[in-house]
Amino acid sequence: MVAFYIIFFNIVGNFGNFHIIYLTMTRKELRGKSAYLQCASSFFHAVCLLYELFNAYFLIFGIQLRRYQCYPIESGYVVFASMQTVCMLMMLVDILSLVLLPMRYRTYQTGPYVLKMLIPGFVFGMIFAIWGFMHMDDEVLIFCNPPIALIPSISHTWMACNFAINSTVFALLVVIIILMHYRGKGRGETQRVVRRLKVITAIFVFSWYSATLGHTIINIFFDEESTLSVFLTSNMIFFVLIIYSQAFYVIMWRSKEYRSAFIAMYSNFAFLQRFAPSTITVTVTSSVVQTNSREPVNRKSTRATVA
Repeated sequence: MVAFYIIFFNIVGNFGNFHIIYLTMTRKELRGKSAYLQCASSFFHAVCLLYELFNAYFLIFGIQLRRYQCYPIESGYVVFASMQTVCMLMMLVDILSLVLLPMRYRTYQTGPYVLKMLIPGFVFGMIFAIWGFMHMDDEVLIFCNPPIALIPSISHTWMACNFAINSTVFALLVVIIILMHYRGKGRGETQRVVRRLKVITAIFVFSWYSATLGHTIINIFFDEESTLSVFLTSNMIFFVLIIYSQAFYVIMWRSKEYRSAFIAMYSNFAFLQRFAPSTITVTVTSSVVQTNSREPVNRKSTRATVA
């Protein structure tokens, strides 16, 4: 059943993740600091989903690896999973900066700004990835994914750090909503981003936050190395797959700009044409007649498109 979830969410989730990346990089009107951070988040989610396919393969064919065999495969997953967690935090820091310091925010150069926001996640991920390489053993694993591939003590610390970051994300969202309430509606750009983030963060709390909280609770009540603890921890994957897959569908729902860009990509498909803006083409023909002249009549045709 876990393998089915992984394959299903890879299809549904990466359809959306790759579209967010493509639309953001190819449509000028969608580019911006917040959009590039969302694009980076979608890239991290796409990579995490692809890493889950290794686990699906091993489950389908009944392959059990030892930790020293599994961890080198999953070490990259540890990095990208860590980066997507911190990226969610940075997206909230970004919108908080936009709300509190709008004038200064607009003076930041996009490239260096986005890079600085992504560096903390990379450092966080590399610390645990290297730490995991330093403590591999030959234990046979029933699943091959980051929480199991890391030895229990490191895995517990990694998940606890994720839980702390996720709690900060939730607290920041509450702060932003309160600020927006007391400051009024604010600028249209800020409102659009906040509307989208409200839904994304709600799903985030339900999925990734639930997974890290569940892992923490399991390790409090069960022995970290017990078969039951390992089994319950691995089956938290359903919640994790949701967070890796939801962004595109939330954005299509909450963002007119992305929705219009997506529809424009596939406007030749009949089922999407009804969502595209209709156009009326009017042809205006003017004739110029020159008297007392043998020159031919010039006709000028002008097309005007009315949306």
